[in-house]
Amino acid sequence: MNLTQELQILIGAAAIAIVCLFTTLICLVKQRKCRRLVTASEEKVEELQSMLKRVRDTMDANNEHVAEMSRRLVWLETRVRQPKLMAEEVVDENSEAPKLNITERRHRVVTLAARGQSAEAIATTIGMMPGEVELILDLDQAARAGR
Repeated sequence: MNLTQELQILIGAAAIAIVCLFTTLICLVKQRKCRRLVTASEEKVEELQSMLKRVRDTMDANNEHVAEMSRRLVWLETRVRQPKLMAEEVVDENSEAPKLNITERRHRVVTLAARGQSAEAIATTIGMMPGEVELILDLDQAARAGR
């Protein structure tokens, strides 16, 4: 080989090395940009998850509030439709109990149970079957536990 061929090979190798260097620098810059984007994305995901948790907590609190307001509304509707039930009031076994809708019966059962009456006493007072009273009380307790 002569000197010009070696010089051409050397210049070609240097050119290839420079191209490789610039390519490496470009890749490095792009990798850093990608790394910053990934970091920013992770921060946004964490922020969104935090916001989602706050929204869920707010929704749960609102659902509890709505359920409480619904119970109060039912209670008020029952109070408007029926005269106040006294704790001492007991219906004769021979007399007919007034027909109540399911909401009114549930409210009366829960109210009397809150006053400390047994399921049998409530059944006698309202004119219902003891099993039905127990079922209403069990469902009410399960609904309260589910909140």
